[in-house]
Amino acid sequence: MKKNRYQCSGENHTTAKLKEVDIIAIRQLYAAGEYTYKQLAQRFSVDATCIAAIIKRKTWKEIV
Repeated sequence: MKKNRYQCSGENHTTAKLKEVDIIAIRQLYAAGEYTYKQLAQRFSVDATCIAAIIKRKTWKEIV
């Protein structure tokens, strides 16, 4: 499948609920052991599966 080079990704996508600063914060908070997936999901108003994908770098891969 060929990727469309004009496709929006990350916070530029029209349906994005999170910003780059949120992704960095999510990864830092989880790495510090302060929050679980569920707690982070509630804090950032997204589903826990979304948090899991962010932490496992299945989504938002471009953010270090």
